Amino acid sequence: MRHLYLPSVLGLGLLGSILSWLVAQFVSIAAESLLSLPETTLPLLHHILEWALLGSGLGMVLQIREIYFQGSEIESLVKQGVNGLFDGLLLGLGMTLISLTFSERFPQYQFGGLLYAVLLGGGIGILTSRGCHAWKVRLQLGLYAAIGGGGALYILLTLQSVFLVQGFASWIPLLSIGFGISLLLGLPEALFNRSRLHLLTGEREGHVYWLHPFYSSLGYSLQNNLILHPFREVRGEQACIERDQGQMLLKNYGDSQEVLLNYRPVAQQELQSGDLIKIGTALLQFTK
Repeated sequence: MRHLYLPSVLGLGLLGSILSWLVAQFVSIAAESLLSLPETTLPLLHHILEWALLGSGLGMVLQIREIYFQGSEIESLVKQGVNGLFDGLLLGLGMTLISLTFSERFPQYQFGGLLYAVLLGGGIGILTSRGCHAWKVRLQLGLYAAIGGGGALYILLTLQSVFLVQGFASWIPLLSIGFGISLLLGLPEALFNRSRLHLLTGEREGHVYWLHPFYSSLGYSLQNNLILHPFREVRGEQACIERDQGQMLLKNYGDSQEVLLNYRPVAQQELQSGDLIKIGTALLQFTK
């Protein structure tokens, strides 16, 4: 399953881009039919819709990539997708308005479009890492996504200049930005995604949780990367497993007696393959 992670993330990014473009076309046609708008206003409206909805589409689909780590928690999948959709819409609209401002000032460099791609990528990278409580990691993923979004659009614009293409259909830049963002988010996650937890108790005994390569939070809340329910005595945010200089560290958020490593209380400890982690009535085995 691990080797399918990067293609899955790329597929989600392309799907979000295409869906946002299709919705933008539908809304544009509806607005043109129902509203008496000047012809000079329609292209601007169309542009704002496409770029704002791109944030919404990517925010929704890339947020739910964490289902790969937490398993088949449908309730969490829906909640995270809805949160990502609305957050991404606000982000996309804000970045679109900023890019339009700079497009008027630096039209010859297409600076506004590149700025939009970079800012949208950074925002999407941070927003869609909601399960991660470590801001250092979230900012790192945001930087990767910013480079991916801006780099993909820059390459597209360079190819347009080299081959003297008059212009691309509007869906092509959207698709390139979505591809670049999802590639630079999914690639480092796929490269370092080797560790996992095997569930040894409960109704889902035998289930495997793949750990996020940088940071995984464990608890009962739907905001965690790894959701431990319906286990008793598990708090909303109980513990985390964090990568630090190549080591995987288990950190306890609460009382030292609530998280046991090899049946001993622990506040923070490096994990070794085969270690047993007990949180409430949940027993998991770490493997790398």
